[in-house]
Amino acid sequence: MAVLVGFALFSGWTYRRQAEIFSEHTNAPTREALRQTLGAFKTYYRFTNAVFLVVSPVAFYAVFEVPGSGLSFATIGLASAALTGFSFLLRYWYYRAVFFSRIKAMEANLRELEEAPTLRPRWGMAVDA
Repeated sequence: MAVLVGFALFSGWTYRRQAEIFSEHTNAPTREALRQTLGAFKTYYRFTNAVFLVVSPVAFYAVFEVPGSGLSFATIGLASAALTGFSFLLRYWYYRAVFFSRIKAMEANLRELEEAPTLRPRWGMAVDA
């Protein structure tokens, strides 16, 4: 039961965190905001994938391990591994549909900003685009 509660709490945090990433750096200059947002998203995506890779099979095992069910350890382990793989595929499709196009657009915008010449007002200070 503790594994399932932990899995649910972590899942809830991941969905809140992914929403926060795109609204955290609104006060930063454009270039820096894009850099920080892209970095935060990549870190978040790698971290959550690593955690889910470890926690998902354990959570699936906890769901199927019912005393007296007659299922062997091998059967439950295979089912847990298969469901973990399937859940990663669904997770990838979700991120591809919702976030990857946004991330690619942000990376393109950042490249354009970094390639653009820096504007210098008459008083000599650089202005961030």
